[in-house]
This record gives sequence, C-alpha cells and structure tokens, in this order.
Amino acid sequence: VIVFSNLLIGIAVGICVALFFVLQSNFQTALIKVNHNQSFLIKFTKDASFLNKSVLVSTIESIPENSTVLIEGTSVQFFDHDIIEILYDFEKSAPTKNITVEIKKSMNALHPYFRK
Repeated sequence: VIVFSNLLIGIAVGICVALFFVLQSNFQTALIKVNHNQSFLIKFTKDASFLNKSVLVSTIESIPENSTVLIEGTSVQFFDHDIIEILYDFEKSAPTKNITVEIKKSMNALHPYFRK
C-alpha cells in the first residue's frame, strides 16, 4: 500500500490489518465447551478478555437444567474482570436451575481465581 499511495495510508492499513488478526485470534479460541450427556466442561485455553464475554454468556446460557459443569482455567494468566464476574454470577445462580458448578482449582494456577 505504501508503494501505491503514501506512507501514512500504508501505516494505517497495516495497523488495521494487524488489529483484525489479533482480534480474530483472541476472539475465537479463548474457551471450549465439551459435553457428555448432562456433564459439561468449560475450559479456557488462553487469556480471556472482554471480547470473549458474549461467547461465555451464550455458552453458559446453553447449559440445560439438571447438569454438572466443571470450569477449568488453571493455565490462563489473564482474565478480564467481566469474565470473572460472569463466572461468579453463574456459580451463585446455578442452583436455581439445579446445575452443579465446580471450579477446578490448583496450587499452580496462574490466575488467583483458580488458585487454591
């Protein structure tokens, strides 16, 4: 782009393209939901930011009543405050839908929310 226009436009296009790829990689792969019958695993695979809030909320809302959920994030270093708040609210409101929530905690967890 720099060759066909000027330096300022080339830098702006480069920043936009880089921002697109960073947002795309962070948005898609932050969490995985696996289920077997009425048991669910929500595993965070990388740092979770505000970009993953809607995915987490829809994942939690898709869990049916009378289920068991294990939330695992011991290998993730950064969780946005919104993500922790959603997990905390889900843990407190789950008994109304007869959902059992277990947060996997470890001594070696990188984030304090998942540390014993």
